[in-house]
Amino acid sequence: MLLKSVSFRDYCLYAGEQSFDLSPRKPKEDNGSKTPVVLFGGKNGAGKTTLLDALRLGLYGKQSFEGTISEAQYRDELKSRIHIPRNGSEKPSSSSISIEFDLSSQGETNTYKIDRTWQIRDDKLDERLRVTKNERLLDEIDAQHWPTFIAEIVPERLSQLFFFDGEKIKNIAEDVTSNQSIATSIRTLLGLDVVERLRTDLGIFMNRRLDHKNSTDASAQLEEANKNIENLESQIAKLKERDLPELRTKIAAHNNEVQKAENKLKESGWAFASEREGNRAKEKIYETRISDSERDLRSEAEYDFPFSLCPKIANRLIEQIEKDAETRKLNELQNEVLTIETTLQSELKGRQDLNQTSLEAFKEILGTVLKPYKDDERVSQTIVHQLTSSISNRIIRIFREVAPRSASRVDHLTTKYENNLAKLAQVRKELERVPDEELVQPTVKLLSKLNQEVGKMQEKLNELESSLSKLEYSQKEFERKKLAAEKIILDEGKITQKTEFIKKLRPALQEYETEITKLKIASLEAAVADCFKRIIRKQKFAERVSVDPETFETNLYDRHNNLIPRSDLSSGEKQIFAIAMLWGLAKTSGRPLPVVIDTPLGRLDSEHRKNLINNYFPDAAHQVIMLSTDTEVDEELYKDLEPHLSHCFHLVYDAETGRTKAENNYFWK
Repeated sequence: MLLKSVSFRDYCLYAGEQSFDLSPRKPKEDNGSKTPVVLFGGKNGAGKTTLLDALRLGLYGKQSFEGTISEAQYRDELKSRIHIPRNGSEKPSSSSISIEFDLSSQGETNTYKIDRTWQIRDDKLDERLRVTKNERLLDEIDAQHWPTFIAEIVPERLSQLFFFDGEKIKNIAEDVTSNQSIATSIRTLLGLDVVERLRTDLGIFMNRRLDHKNSTDASAQLEEANKNIENLESQIAKLKERDLPELRTKIAAHNNEVQKAENKLKESGWAFASEREGNRAKEKIYETRISDSERDLRSEAEYDFPFSLCPKIANRLIEQIEKDAETRKLNELQNEVLTIETTLQSELKGRQDLNQTSLEAFKEILGTVLKPYKDDERVSQTIVHQLTSSISNRIIRIFREVAPRSASRVDHLTTKYENNLAKLAQVRKELERVPDEELVQPTVKLLSKLNQEVGKMQEKLNELESSLSKLEYSQKEFERKKLAAEKIILDEGKITQKTEFIKKLRPALQEYETEITKLKIASLEAAVADCFKRIIRKQKFAERVSVDPETFETNLYDRHNNLIPRSDLSSGEKQIFAIAMLWGLAKTSGRPLPVVIDTPLGRLDSEHRKNLINNYFPDAAHQVIMLSTDTEVDEELYKDLEPHLSHCFHLVYDAETGRTKAENNYFWK
């Protein structure tokens, strides 16, 4: 199994839609190294444990909670997991968890997705589970059996060996004397908890059998059941063989007559009569629309539209108006030039400080400069239209902007007018095809009568079919009572076969429990010893691990086969032993499942942390999802873990909004 992603919608601290890619990615350099670790970093309260709990809740629902909780308590738990905004935003009414994973079986890999959604409606909580396979609904298994299907992939009793947190490690580490936590884990691994539950259920069944008192009047009950069954069989046969077939034949004959009458009306054009009132209403609508279009067309024709009918003349007029405007500007400019020249010459005559030579030179230069303006031939052109500038601009705007828009509106109105005209013609044609009511009235009355008769016969048929269902149900009830009476008679005065089987099964269960324990204990001892030696700080500290097959007491031995009391271990060494125990149990289970670990390094010294980073996390499983604080995997340990690291997420809690967001990095990277 490979977890591909986990997604939330308004779940606990995760507001809105948030998704995490969990698939380990290939290393940048193909040097044979593995990168199975996906690292989540977050400070306390940022949502790390929430993510671990969500995986268990998404997979197991109510079974994910420790102990036995009622349905009401479970629904309260779900309600409490709907995100609550801290910034005054409206609280969502629903939440969901989606888990996508790949599962390989018989050489084929398929992608499954589990969607668990719950929503509050009218103060009631509605929970829904949906399972898809390769993006299609898993319809090969009934929806009611989906939880069983999920449990077969990742049994809930084994999940604690793969999805665990610092609290689980702490419980095993501190359980020095009783070994209760280790014993529970081993019994779960071996499936002995299931055997114990089966033994208990068999005991309950035996007690019920012993309390059962056989009925002394079973024979009377059997005789009464046989009489009732015989009577019911006679009534059922009468309904099935006579009453129902006769009535169905009559209904079929009447339906045939109904079909003939409907065909006759259809041929006479009665279908158009049924639509007559609707067509008359349509006729008035289309007439109104045509009248409106005619009015709008007249309005357009009275104002701007005529200007669009002479585009060539309009263009020539615009050209002439623009020429007149240019000529007018040139005339004004020439007058200004002449005025300037006259003024300058008048001023120069009265100047005593200029000699004659300078004066002549200046006049020559002035004449040269002003000559183009005085001699411009366009000044002599005739102004055809004596129009003001505002009137000229208005005329140009009418021809260039207003008239084209009016022409476009006329085209649209014309098209609308013609469409409505065509629809009006079609409606009037259909009205003309309506037949004379006197000709078809007899057929209409006949059809109405036939339909009434068919309706009455159909009601009678429904009553007979309902009676048949009740009779058949009663027959089954009496047959059940008959079988029960026969069973009581058969069981009278003797031990039932089931009781005999249970008596034989009890010692077989005990023998199975003993043998399966022996088979698994040896491999478990070797696996735990190997795991412990790989991650303990002290070299050659422990050589062997033993597990008592009856009490599941676990002991450590050194290389000289001397017992190492677990009470002599430091707190850090006890945690290392607990992790080795979980690792060995997971390996012995033979289940290729991912490992999800929440804050596992809390009470370890630096050397033990380094050993776990280098020797445990890279090999704990094919996929390791690690949830850590910045004080657990610090910068130095991050560098050690980096060669085995696929990718990271940084969970950041925003106190103002009350939500956690994820960044695609670690605390400092």
